[in-house]
Amino acid sequence: MPGKVKITSKAFGIHSANAREAADRISRELTAAVEDATEAAMLEITQKIKDEALRLTPVDTGQLRSAAYAKVEPGEDGVVRGRVGYDLNAAPHAIFVHERTEFAA
Repeated sequence: MPGKVKITSKAFGIHSANAREAADRISRELTAAVEDATEAAMLEITQKIKDEALRLTPVDTGQLRSAAYAKVEPGEDGVVRGRVGYDLNAAPHAIFVHERTEFAA
């Protein structure tokens, strides 16, 4: 009949050996999901810091701005680290700008 819901249920069982395997698989999947979410959050944070640094970066040729980077480095110790900086090979004067010196050596 329309508007009526039929409720059914079924019993099930899990063998203890299968339960251990299932628990291990779930643990691995959850760990991977947390690691992925942590890396994504760290990348978002480092990108926001880079954006603010670029906002404050003076522009003459644009070389310094184009050398900026934001990256995430998951460590072997399980700690996810964010790194924001400037590639000194692409913009060797970055340190002088950072320290606000009026001259470069």
